[in-house]
Amino acid sequence: MDLQKRRIEWSVNQLKDEELTRWKIRRKAGIKDSYYKELEEDINRYL
Repeated sequence: MDLQKRRIEWSVNQLKDEELTRWKIRRKAGIKDSYYKELEEDINRYL
C-alpha cells in the first residue's frame, strides 16, 4: 500500500502543470480497481 501512495504523490508531481482529476492521478499512478477504494482518500487530498 505504501508503494501505491508514493506513486500517487509521484503522479501528482508529474501532472503539476495540468488540471488534476481523480482519473488522471489514478491512471498516471497505475492504481488498480482493487486498491482504489482504499486509496481514494489519499487521492482526494491532492484535489
